[in-house]
Amino acid sequence: MTRIATALLLAAWGALAVGVLREPARSSDLLALWLAAQTFGQGDLLAIYPGAAALFTLQPPADWPARALALGYDGVLFPYVYPPLWAALLAPLTEILSFETFAGLMRGLNVVLMAATGVLAWRIMGQTLPVLTHVAAGQVAMYATLFGTLPLSENQPQILVTFLIALALERLRGRAPAVAGVALALAAAIKVYPALFILLVMAAGQWRAVVPFAVAAGALALASVALAGWPLHAAFLSTLSAISRTSIEIGPSFSLDRVLAPLLATAPAQVIDETLASGAPGAAGWQVVAKSQIWAWITNATLLAVLAVLAVWMHRAPDARRFAAVWPAALILLALPAPIAWIYYFCLPVMMAPALVPAMGRGIATTAVMVVLAPFSIAVMGALPGLGLTAGAVTPWGLPAMVILAALFARYGGTPTPDRPLRRAGHPL
Repeated sequence: MTRIATALLLAAWGALAVGVLREPARSSDLLALWLAAQTFGQGDLLAIYPGAAALFTLQPPADWPARALALGYDGVLFPYVYPPLWAALLAPLTEILSFETFAGLMRGLNVVLMAATGVLAWRIMGQTLPVLTHVAAGQVAMYATLFGTLPLSENQPQILVTFLIALALERLRGRAPAVAGVALALAAAIKVYPALFILLVMAAGQWRAVVPFAVAAGALALASVALAGWPLHAAFLSTLSAISRTSIEIGPSFSLDRVLAPLLATAPAQVIDETLASGAPGAAGWQVVAKSQIWAWITNATLLAVLAVLAVWMHRAPDARRFAAVWPAALILLALPAPIAWIYYFCLPVMMAPALVPAMGRGIATTAVMVVLAPFSIAVMGALPGLGLTAGAVTPWGLPAMVILAALFARYGGTPTPDRPLRRAGHPL
C-alpha cells in the first residue's frame, strides 16, 4: 500500500509541478530585490527604501515604476524590505545579467530548494515515513496550494529562508551545531524574524550552536555596514519600525492583527491601491491601519508569552518531541503575531506534516489535511470567481487553520504508536 501511495504521490507531484511551472512567474517580490540592487549600484541610496512614514503602505519608492518599465516589467511593484547587505552584494550582477535571466535562474533554484527542504523536513521529523512518500506528499501540498504556488510565482526569497531554517534544524538534530548556527544566522540576515529561534536553541541547551550563530550574525552585520554604510541601515530600521506600527490586511497574510483590527483600531483604515509599473490603475489593493498603543502591547505580549511557553516546552521535551512537535509548532506560532504573517512563512510546517500520518492514522490525517489546506488549494481558488467570491473569502481561515496545524504537531509529533515506531537516523529508505 505504501508503494502504491508513494507512486500516486510522485505522479501527482509531477503533474502539479508541470502545471504550476508552465505558468509565467510574476516575480514581483524578486523584482524589489533587483531594483534595490540596481539602485544601490547607481549610487542612489536614498531611493532604495520607501522613506520615513507613520505607516507602512507596501508602496515602492517613487521612481521605481520608471525603473521597472525600463526592464520590460509592467506588473505590480512592492518595496524592498530586506537588509542593505543583499542589495549591495547583488548590485554587480545587475550590470551583467538581465532581470529576466536572473528571475529564470532563481525559479530553477527555488524548485530545487523546495524539494531539498522536503528532504530536510523528513529528517527533522524523525523519518517516520519512507523518504519518497514523505517528500512527495509535502511537495504535493506545496504545488497544490498557495503555500507553494505563491512563493514560486513571486520568486520569493522566503524559499531560501525556509531552506536555511530547515537546514539549521536538521543539523541541530544531526549533532552539527556549528553548521546549524551559521544557517540560522544567514536566515536571520535575510528575513530578521528567524533570529527569535536562537532563543529556543538556547532553551533546548544546544549552546554549541549559539556561538557560531553570534559570530556569523555579527560578521554579516559588520559586512553589511561596511558595504552599505550606516545611513542606509538607519533607513532600513525606520522601515522595520513603520512595519511594526502598521496592520496590513492583504490577501495572503494570516496575521493575528487581522483579528485584532476590528476590535482595537482607533482610526479608519486607509485603502491602498497597488502600484503598477505601467501607471495604470491596479486591479487589487489592501488596507492599512495604525496600531494603537494597547494593540501594539497586546501583540508584543502575545509574542513574548508564546515564546516563553515554547521555551519551557523546548527545555523539558525529549529530543523526539523537541524536533517533531515543539519546533514545528514554534515555526507556526511565532509567525502569527508578526505584522504580516505571509502564507509562505508556513511552508516548512506544511512540508513537515506528512510525518504525523503514522501516529494520526490515514483517516484522521486526510481529514486534517482537507480542513487545514484545502481552502487554500488552487482548485478552490479557481472555483471562487464562479461563486462571485475572491481569495479574501478564505483568507480569514488562515489563522485558525495554522493554530489547528500547530495543535496537531503538539498532539502527535514525536509520539508514534507502538506499531509504527520512529525510524532511526540513517534508516534505509
